[in-house]
Amino acid sequence: MMRLGISLGLAAAVMVALGSAAAGFAIRDLSAVTVDTAAFVGGRYSADVYDQRITILCDDCGDFVSVEITIGTSSGTTETQLRSGQITAADIDGECRPRAAECRIEPLEMGGAIGWVSTYPLADGAASTAVLFQDGDLLNIRSMADTVDRAAGNTAAALRTIAPQIVEP
Repeated sequence: MMRLGISLGLAAAVMVALGSAAAGFAIRDLSAVTVDTAAFVGGRYSADVYDQRITILCDDCGDFVSVEITIGTSSGTTETQLRSGQITAADIDGECRPRAAECRIEPLEMGGAIGWVSTYPLADGAASTAVLFQDGDLLNIRSMADTVDRAAGNTAAALRTIAPQIVEP
């Protein structure tokens, strides 16, 4: 009888541990995401949506303007280091600026996710990237455009309209 009590207690502890295990993003299949192309800056956009990637292109912009959203897993320690304070967005900013004085890194939190948003110059324009980690899941949003304002605006639009559909609250 004692053995049964211990076994049941052990099973209950395992079930509680599994129930409280990290969940990651609310969804991992981007084909379930709704894309409002009207939210993006300075043109008429179209979107191709796949299970692990969304590509948004400006159909009538004079220059190449795109937003690429990908989902995957993070095998590194960056999420743990961010959550523990071992590294901060300021640390990452300090690594970025020597490469490009215009580079900017800002901290980003959304629901249970943590990461950063960056803006930086490209040879023929600018880019903005948002990186979000949640319990081992990784979401990348990368916008390329002719100007920093358009690149940052499109990243902000994706963070406002698409990321909340993915990130666990």
